[in-house]
Amino acid sequence: MTRARTHRLALAITLIAVPGCALGFRGPLDESQKLGQTLRSENAQLRDQILALEGQNRDLSERAVDDARRLAAQDDAIKRLEHSVMAYQDERKKLESAYRRLTASLGTEVAKPGSSPAQ
Repeated sequence: MTRARTHRLALAITLIAVPGCALGFRGPLDESQKLGQTLRSENAQLRDQILALEGQNRDLSERAVDDARRLAAQDDAIKRLEHSVMAYQDERKKLESAYRRLTASLGTEVAKPGSSPAQ
């Protein structure tokens, strides 16, 4: 075979094979495009989910801050009430002590709770 004839034969085989190759890759190419579209669709859904979860996270964070403020206010109210009760108890003890001193200085007996007064 001559060199020119070999080139012509190679060219003929190439021209015949190229359209056949293109048809052979068409199926995998379509499949790849469908897969790419599916992945883009899934990415869009995941982005939507991320946005929804970020919104939920933001709402829950705000709620946690509000709850912490409310608990702090309740703690302050409880401390004020405890202080008020202790002050009331101290004042009651002082009044009881003053009453006992007064009755002792007058020479009368102090009536015990639940008993009738001394006559």
